[in-house]
Amino acid sequence: FSAEANLYYMKYKNQLILTGKISEIGEALTTNIPDSYRAGVELTAGWKIANWISWNGNVALSNNKILNFIEQDVDMYDADWNWIASKNDSLGTTDIAYSPNVIANSIFTFHLNRFEIGLFSTYVGKQYFDNTSNNDRAIDAYFVNNLSFKYALPLNKIRGIDFQVLVNNVLNHQYESNAYTW
Repeated sequence: FSAEANLYYMKYKNQLILTGKISEIGEALTTNIPDSYRAGVELTAGWKIANWISWNGNVALSNNKILNFIEQDVDMYDADWNWIASKNDSLGTTDIAYSPNVIANSIFTFHLNRFEIGLFSTYVGKQYFDNTSNNDRAIDAYFVNNLSFKYALPLNKIRGIDFQVLVNNVLNHQYESNAYTW
């Protein structure tokens, strides 16, 4: 059995982060944020249950915040959708885009001679796809399972060759992992 913990706090001045917007050609846009931080704990554990099965897991719990966030150039329209003006909205402390507060992974590995089967499970908590912390601009939490099948072919002059097949989302769970706003 093994376990590890990591605590961190990172305070940023002019952190370059995603805005949740894309350019006319589909590139993700970024901006510098004057005052932000990331703080959290990362926990990792592993256990060799028997010679033929092992488990490894990790979880990251974090707060990723922008302090005194001002949303720039918010377009305003009248009732007929005619553009009126742009304004800036002061939103206070908000979550950093694409920074979920929880990410967890679990890996069960089954060893059978040169064969290995892995069950990979991943949980990603709710996250916002822009920096406003608006629930209408959020990606729901999701949980997905993947399977891995691996065979190690030993060779005389080199260590060997590994053949691997990965089956993603074996339970066919529908989820979003990305989004954007205009």
